[in-house]
Amino acid sequence: MGLIHVTTTLRARENARKKYVSEFLVDTGATDSLVPAKELRKAGIKRRGRMAYELADGQTVEYDFGLAEIEFMGELTSGRVIFGPDDAEPLLGVTALESVGILVDPANRTLKRMPAIPLKSAVLFGGTTSTTTEPHFHTTSMPSHDFPLPFATQSLNVNLQ
Repeated sequence: MGLIHVTTTLRARENARKKYVSEFLVDTGATDSLVPAKELRKAGIKRRGRMAYELADGQTVEYDFGLAEIEFMGELTSGRVIFGPDDAEPLLGVTALESVGILVDPANRTLKRMPAIPLKSAVLFGGTTSTTTEPHFHTTSMPSHDFPLPFATQSLNVNLQ
């Protein structure tokens, strides 16, 4: 597949004067977006945590991340942005793309808008899979979480300390 780049703007918060604007490589293998750390600092984006990430070569590395407003293709979302090496190419990850309803069309090497963002998820009930758009609640003593499946595109190693 050919490379797809999209002009992207990052801000620390709404109405922030400082921002970072660049051509980002759309990376369907990356969950989070990545930007050179020095550029995030200039834009006023603060480090909020640290995660372990698996690189394309299988190596696991830890990077700091921050939270930012992410704007591209006339859409606005917010999410994690990795403080990458200062010589790194900016990457736009799938979480940002999918959160505004944009998918990669590999056959045409383009980005496509979904007609609507799905609000349904596959949920396990008694060993069977059910697709529902209704809110579902659990009343058990153990916490339970349902995760939407479209975001399960990459394994992420998390170091919980």
